Amino acid sequence: MITIAQLWRTHHRWLSAVLLGLLVWCCYHFALHLPFFHDDLPIISWLQQHNWRDIWLTQENNYYRPLAFSIYKLGLLFPLGGRQIVLHAVNLILLWWGAVLVRQIVMHCEHHAGRALLAGTLFVIFPFLTQSVSWITALPHTLVVTLTLLSAYAALKATATGGSVYWGVSLLATALAPLAHESGAVCGVIVGGLVIIQSGFSMGWPRRAIFIIFGGLLNVVAVVARQSILGSQTQLTWQGIPDLPQNSMFFLQGLLYPLGPIFDWLIQHWGWHDFTLMGLTGLGCGLGMLWLARQSQSWRWLAGALWWWLWSALPAALSLTYGAFFVGPRLYTLAAAGTVMLWAGIIILIGQQIHQQWWRRVVWLTLAGSLICQNYIYLRHGQHLYTSLDAIYAEVLSAAADKTNSPLGFVNVPSSLTWEDRTYPLVTDGIVFVPGEYSNIAEFIEVNLSWREAEAISIRSLYQETEPFWLTLGPWLEGEPLRQFIAAHHTIWLGHYAEDVERFRLDYVGQLTPQSEITSESLIRFENGPVLLSASVEQCEERRWRIDLEWLASGPTQATVFLHIRDGEHNFVAQADGAALGGILPLSLWQAGDLIHDVRYVIIPPDAVGPCTVQVGLYHGEQRFPAFRGEERCPDDAATVGVFIE
Repeated sequence: MITIAQLWRTHHRWLSAVLLGLLVWCCYHFALHLPFFHDDLPIISWLQQHNWRDIWLTQENNYYRPLAFSIYKLGLLFPLGGRQIVLHAVNLILLWWGAVLVRQIVMHCEHHAGRALLAGTLFVIFPFLTQSVSWITALPHTLVVTLTLLSAYAALKATATGGSVYWGVSLLATALAPLAHESGAVCGVIVGGLVIIQSGFSMGWPRRAIFIIFGGLLNVVAVVARQSILGSQTQLTWQGIPDLPQNSMFFLQGLLYPLGPIFDWLIQHWGWHDFTLMGLTGLGCGLGMLWLARQSQSWRWLAGALWWWLWSALPAALSLTYGAFFVGPRLYTLAAAGTVMLWAGIIILIGQQIHQQWWRRVVWLTLAGSLICQNYIYLRHGQHLYTSLDAIYAEVLSAAADKTNSPLGFVNVPSSLTWEDRTYPLVTDGIVFVPGEYSNIAEFIEVNLSWREAEAISIRSLYQETEPFWLTLGPWLEGEPLRQFIAAHHTIWLGHYAEDVERFRLDYVGQLTPQSEITSESLIRFENGPVLLSASVEQCEERRWRIDLEWLASGPTQATVFLHIRDGEHNFVAQADGAALGGILPLSLWQAGDLIHDVRYVIIPPDAVGPCTVQVGLYHGEQRFPAFRGEERCPDDAATVGVFIE
């Protein structure tokens, strides 16, 4: 009978690949349900209007990433709804391939299956990959790291076997890397240095040197070609040089990421300076790594990992200002491979300093388990942001699915979510869905569904403080501009945080039709106020009911609508008081002839005794407006307009 240990020894390569694939699915399967968002919107719009020649011989917003853009273009061949899934799946597949390649590289260099699998696992759950893998426009980051890993693995295999085919694969991946992302320009340096560190100047060095130099030249040619294609539209910039100390600390944080939560706790609770803390910790960790290298009589793992991390960090550190890093954890993607190789080695080598086999395994499991759990919790934290925003934007698309709802007006829809309590001090954990600076909600709907006329605004008085913290989409409006916005859109939708279900919700709250000539008989007449033409009640969710009120305004009125629900024993069980359209349109903005479709929602408690009665009225201060049904005045000036059974 074959034991698990025997099966592992015989098939550890394939079993590792399967385990890493399952881990990728466990951590990131939610991304398959995400729509196009953030930078996806302008890029997908651009691709829909341009051909393959434009992708390879022009630029978009100073970015020349034709290989990544070609993948986007191929994804657009799929129907709407499917193309989002396909392109998100590409990111997941690239992450899986990257993890397998990390595992293969470590296995080739260190010949330790456990260490190799740990490195691949840490790559999958590297915390700063949340943005890269979950966001289609960040595909260039996952693509360039996969190509660099492929080039490195093929070069190491070529060094060991002398096979020209492996050198060919390595050179091809090196040539393609700068076409995926501008950081791919250092692919040849990373791979060449890694080969030298691992094999030195042993027999066969002249042949290896030719391939290494040729690989570096390929990257130089790619950079020159990029500049010639883009011409004067963009130039290589060195904006990061004045911020190089801060940028270095940003990437040092990525290198020391297992200690990140400790850093943040010391900074928040003890006021320690973040850069000083990281610098001193980096120095201490460096000395500890040198000790481990000396004790293990192996320096190549340390030199190779640090070489990869250093050159991966340089492109962004030299070309971007520090302010761009704060919201860009995806910039760690290429450096992630070297970082996880380093920490996998540290964990294994620490354990190897213990001679007793049982305790050694305990140390390995404790260190690896704590790091894996810490990172997985962080990824789940990020997943919550994505899924929370996705839920309400799915409702946006659902509202837009009916063409008759257009033009749609959205109020207080979240544009981004951010955890105020950060896990890592130099990174803001935030997700942006519709960036207001260069896109809008109409483009979001068009890219994910089809063109619909739509616009979003914000109303400060309806904003809610929540954790995670959220920003609203669109300009802040009030007064007459707010009324004009409502009148210009056929349906109005209000976004808000529903505490009963602890998620953001999008509700249809009605519409305004100016200068209506409706002459139908009134249901309820309010003295010196508007007329209630009709009312209806329907259940929309369990215990949640929707009440539609149709008003005809006689002019601006200083009053507020109250809507009370009483159960069968006349107990007050729920209310939906306030301005019309979910609190958006006060009666003071109503004009004579306005037809207002006012939709309100109530949640009935489970202990309510049916049937429930809906009562509507107007009040100002402590006084209620006299309410009449025909010629008869309603008791307490609260008109009963509906009955339902909960």
